[in-house]
Amino acid sequence: MNTDILPVIGVAIGLIIFLGAMGNIAYLAWFHPARFKEREVNRVKDWWPFANYFRQYHGSNEYLWAARIGPIIFLLIFLFFGVLAILGFLGFIP
Repeated sequence: MNTDILPVIGVAIGLIIFLGAMGNIAYLAWFHPARFKEREVNRVKDWWPFANYFRQYHGSNEYLWAARIGPIIFLLIFLFFGVLAILGFLGFIP
């Protein structure tokens, strides 16, 4: 019996949660930019050093585009390696 299944299940669940969070960020950044900016600005705490700078930056279009492009690139890379793993498992890639 394989007793090392629990760490694999934990990593799989963590990866699914992480991918869901990335998908949520990408969805909000692309389809609800005003709500995304408001949420990001509200996440900056008053006790942060340079809190006003971070509020201004998180409300900028530069940050919005970084939040749009970053998760999409990550999800595409993850999809690419996932397809490679499946093709390797099926025997198409030696």
